[in-house]
Amino acid sequence: MSFKKVSSVKEAFQTGSTLKRAFKQFNSRLSSNFKAPTKTIADTIPTYGSLQTQRTATTAQKIVAMKLLHEHQRYR
Repeated sequence: MSFKKVSSVKEAFQTGSTLKRAFKQFNSRLSSNFKAPTKTIADTIPTYGSLQTQRTATTAQKIVAMKLLHEHQRYR
């Protein structure tokens, strides 16, 4: 790996922002190639605290709750 010598603070910030942009593009390309989920199942399961503040559950939360209930009834 080679490092570029930076002469000024402004140049360092410009280099940093271009690197950041490049990483963002790389990550978005990576996620679009693999279709990585932005939310995991654990994120969609409502906790007690979140239910207190937010009465309406999202569609994903309802689906997860129904699936969990279905699994529980199947293995009982």
